[in-house]
Amino acid sequence: MSWRRFVLLFVGSVILSGCTVIERMDQLLTLKRVADSQKKIHRYLKRQERYFDRIVRDVRRGALETGVSREEITGRYGEPVLRDDSDDPAVSEILLYRHPTEYFASARVYLSFDQSGTLAEIEYREAPASAQKERIQE
Repeated sequence: MSWRRFVLLFVGSVILSGCTVIERMDQLLTLKRVADSQKKIHRYLKRQERYFDRIVRDVRRGALETGVSREEITGRYGEPVLRDDSDDPAVSEILLYRHPTEYFASARVYLSFDQSGTLAEIEYREAPASAQKERIQE
């Protein structure tokens, strides 16, 4: 007899919990959308980190040279963190590449383009020494 009560109690709890799930369906769907969004953000940041690592590696090795078009640069290294017009008449635009989440503890790559959209100058700046010390201690 006790196993029948157990089965009845189990079936009853499953049925009642099903009502709760139906009542909370909107909230569950919202949580799922948030989780999906977080996954997309994570994938985007990982992709940006790979682009940044690639441009730093290429600049350090001397593999990135002037004379390349802006389209080739963004195709190879992704969109920059910042795109700025220049006050210098010989330079039309400057692109900044840095780590996507380490705002102050990151190396920076500045790419200057001439009026025709061709890479004219490459400037690489190491992360500030104080920021590097903080990263090591973390």
